[in-house]
Amino acid sequence: MGDKKTASLKSIAAELGISVSVVSRVLSGKARQYRISEKTEKRVQDEADRLGFSPNLIASSLRLKKTHTIGLIIPDISNNFFSSVARFVTIEARKRGYSIILCDSQGNDQTEIEAIRLLQSRSVDGLIITPVGQIGGLLKGLLLRKVDM
Repeated sequence: MGDKKTASLKSIAAELGISVSVVSRVLSGKARQYRISEKTEKRVQDEADRLGFSPNLIASSLRLKKTHTIGLIIPDISNNFFSSVARFVTIEARKRGYSIILCDSQGNDQTEIEAIRLLQSRSVDGLIITPVGQIGGLLKGLLLRKVDM
């Protein structure tokens, strides 16, 4: 059972003889909120570590309808200003539990549009765009669909 592919909430629960919901609550940091004993919390954490448990972020994203990712589109990563912007955004996002998917549009309208569509297909929670050209209609369409920007 030490195989990382078999490490799941269900396998941890089965190994410890407790419910999947208890395991889920412990591993999501909600043991205190649900009054789960420190002893049970430690057992769950130890078993998760032993099995090499890693949460399934895709399953979690589907359930919560939140990916904890933000799309960042800049026109030129080699430009010191935009690389500084990317660094700052990444640092601040990480502090808040978010990851960044960075796209470099290379100052090209079409590449920028493709990046926006790619990030939408990845269901990012929000977009930060430093537009390079005349994509106002596309950005207006994003706002109308209530895509965070």
